[in-house]
Amino acid sequence: MRRALKVAAGIVAVACNAHAAQPTSQELVAAVLVAEAAGDGVAGMRAVREVVQVRAVERRQTEWQVVTAKKQFSCLNQTTPEQLVARAKTSTAWKSALDLASKPAAVATVGLANHYHTKSVSPYWSKGKTPVAVVGGHLFFKL
Repeated sequence: MRRALKVAAGIVAVACNAHAAQPTSQELVAAVLVAEAAGDGVAGMRAVREVVQVRAVERRQTEWQVVTAKKQFSCLNQTTPEQLVARAKTSTAWKSALDLASKPAAVATVGLANHYHTKSVSPYWSKGKTPVAVVGGHLFFKL
């Protein structure tokens, strides 16, 4: 009987954790901004914000769909949206990122760039392409 109660309690605990509050789209976008570009300050986060927005419009997707698409934002490759938001909330850049994510981007910092990468990598898709903007440690492209 006690073993059955322990098993049942474990199942309930797993079920409760599986239904942890999902972050809002605004919180997730803010977390992506922090994880991807907080090191480049508000200007870097604003630039990444613009890319998220441009992709959402071009692909006719929500910003949630854009940032959670497989292998699109490296900060989500090895974690969940919930974990990323929890980590981002501890950053000193969180308030600024949340502010940027709460309103449409001006789409002025990087024009209509829809891709970017750090200067330290050279992904296949950027070979032979000229960046439309450079912000901090990131190169921005319109593909």
